Amino acid sequence: LIAADPAVAQYRRDTSLSLEKLANAFLAEGDAGSAEPLIAEAVTIRAALAGADPTAVAPLRAAALRLRISISK
Repeated sequence: LIAADPAVAQYRRDTSLSLEKLANAFLAEGDAGSAEPLIAEAVTIRAALAGADPTAVAPLRAAALRLRISISK
């Protein structure tokens, strides 16, 4: 969906959440090596979303919290 319409923030957010879920599945299996690039991509997407509206604190906070949760597993 992102390729079809990259301007839709919801598509990018949904993609970042899917990447995070896949990363968490790898972490649950003990495969941090496979999880790391997925987490990095999710964070990159969320940072871009937050950068699109620097006054929006919620996306930045959500990205920070999710990154902390993913790394702590």
